[in-house]
Amino acid sequence: MSRLVVLEFEDNDVAEGFVKLLNSGGFEFTTQVAAIAGAHAEVVKVIAKPTQFCTCNVEYSVKNFGKSRRYGWTVHIKCKKPTEEWSKTHNISQAYDLLPEMRKTHDTDSGNG
Repeated sequence: MSRLVVLEFEDNDVAEGFVKLLNSGGFEFTTQVAAIAGAHAEVVKVIAKPTQFCTCNVEYSVKNFGKSRRYGWTVHIKCKKPTEEWSKTHNISQAYDLLPEMRKTHDTDSGNG
């Protein structure tokens, strides 16, 4: 499984520069990216993104698919995996935001909760 992380920038130019930097591939991740993100961006959403998909040959219907409890994905009821098509069509935005849970865990781990 991977993560989709949504960052919010107050300044359009900084946001566009950040995206250009990431897309260029010519950066030292631990320094440049962290410095820009830390100084100018806020993480506003974290979503679990599936990397394994249903390969069952079933018709997509309410009878065969439902919403997963943990991540909010639409999954095949029997194999508990989303279809690759579901993931590709950006229905991933319907998935649950994991950020509140991550913040709660961080606060507890750091003694702030």
